[in-house]
Amino acid sequence: MIGGSKGLSRLQLDALREVASIGAGHAATALSSLTGRRINVEVPRLQVIELEEVPHLLGAARELVTTVVIEMRGDLMGRTIQVFPEETSKRLTSILFSRRAPEFPDGFGEMERSALREVSNILASAYCTALAEFLGLRILTSVPALAIEEAAVTLTSGMIELINDIDPVLCLDTAFEINESEAPVGSHFLLIPTPSSLSRILEAIRLA
Repeated sequence: MIGGSKGLSRLQLDALREVASIGAGHAATALSSLTGRRINVEVPRLQVIELEEVPHLLGAARELVTTVVIEMRGDLMGRTIQVFPEETSKRLTSILFSRRAPEFPDGFGEMERSALREVSNILASAYCTALAEFLGLRILTSVPALAIEEAAVTLTSGMIELINDIDPVLCLDTAFEINESEAPVGSHFLLIPTPSSLSRILEAIRLA
């Protein structure tokens, strides 16, 4: 399913959806290699939304979530924001350390946070690599910055200095299938290019 277009054509959305699917495949391979277990990653939905709509996607305003921010540099500028709900944070940590997940958030120390930063780094690198290869551009990513905070402040915390007038935001609903006997857990991957970088993406796929 693909959400609202916010001015993008169906062909543009389909091209971006294909890039997201390729990135998810790369991420699944990398995560499976990291954990020694089969982890399937899918992008069941791509939404193109306005910045102020993002908090409504993340659940109840007071719900605690893990947020990981990575800067994009090179031919495309902007940032990615990976949002893991509580259950996803716990399941991924449990798999990475082969033990029962600690209480969230109090039991999430530096080891657990480092593990989630690594998962986010894998996801961001996979998606950005897929986008770079598809467009023939160069994209570099920064060291991940992580916070555990209320969903309502995800986009307003001091850790995330948002660029003004960014519209639209590309939101990839990411589903992790970790154990076939259990339901997949989800997260939101936000790709926030600067306006000039978004124009460059659309020009590069020759559908602008």
